[in-house]
Amino acid sequence: MSSSSASPSASSVRALYRSLLRQSSRLPDDHLQTFYRARARSDVERILLEPHGPNVHKRVRRARGTLRLLEGANKGEREKMRRAVGGAWGRWGRRKWELLEPVLPRPTLRPAPTTRLYPRAPIPSTPPFLSALLLSSSAHPPKFKPAQKPHLVSPPNLPPSADPASEEAKLFGVLDPRRDANLRWRWWAGAVRRLLAPLEVEVREEGVEGGERRTLKEAQARGVLREVGARGMAAGTGLVDLLERKAGKGLAPSVPRRARAPNHPTPLAPERSTRAQRRHHAAALSRVPVVSYVFPGKGREKDGRWVVGPSGWAMGGGGRWSEVVGEEEAWVGRGMQGAGAGAEGKGGRGKKGKEGKGKRKETVEA
Repeated sequence: MSSSSASPSASSVRALYRSLLRQSSRLPDDHLQTFYRARARSDVERILLEPHGPNVHKRVRRARGTLRLLEGANKGEREKMRRAVGGAWGRWGRRKWELLEPVLPRPTLRPAPTTRLYPRAPIPSTPPFLSALLLSSSAHPPKFKPAQKPHLVSPPNLPPSADPASEEAKLFGVLDPRRDANLRWRWWAGAVRRLLAPLEVEVREEGVEGGERRTLKEAQARGVLREVGARGMAAGTGLVDLLERKAGKGLAPSVPRRARAPNHPTPLAPERSTRAQRRHHAAALSRVPVVSYVFPGKGREKDGRWVVGPSGWAMGGGGRWSEVVGEEEAWVGRGMQGAGAGAEGKGGRGKKGKEGKGKRKETVEA
């Protein structure tokens, strides 16, 4: 048996596990440490349970890739730290599909390969929660466009012959039902693959006569989600608020040196994270759609609507801009006036502004 096909020894797997734990404990954030410790334990357990399985080498390569990622992040490599933070918050990888699993159809619902003998092949369903995500730009990376509402009924990859009333169907016949179902599944799988998974769902009850909305606790929120067909979705866990605080929410801005009193330094708080860590978490937050289910009141839980939008504390969301006050605001205004005067002095041939490059602000309701 060649060395490439030999199973990994138990001692090498244990050494890999110790290295993963060592690198996880050096990460600068408690959430990252907890996530990657649990991931290391899960990966190593799967390797040791099936040491001669067909996927053991693939699992070992994946664990070693995680080790290289953590080593680079601890050395200060910015891209690897960004990947580590995004993976810990479910922006990609296995954790993303764990977050999306409750709203996806079970694999047993996929139709078996059939022909015309089975004319009613099952097609993928899009419940209201999944439809709200597919239609929202906040639930898609910037390079992907959200789906349009007609696409949920008739995907764009269907040929004209899928419509029995079309000229193509009258001339060449209606599209085969099995082919129709395959094309629908193909478009649906690609659309779901491009989605950004929400961390949780916030369930709110609207106040009487336009009063303030009341956010439900975890147990009550789960009960409402079960009634509206979103069983299994996380609700009321506070994960979005935790990520926003790690991105800088509620953090008092540091006092500029010129504004400090003489002989009265203002030390940073012990829990204050570095600016680089806040930026990494803000970048991860920009890929988190904030999902809310708002219903009119008690007894009308099924009459609510889904609201999907971005977080104000995401990178490009403008959350830190509200902290610019006093002397800093005056300096910002003076700088803007100087930039405008410089552009006019050049005959209006200044560089074009990068409009539309920030975080998209629209909110989709379904």
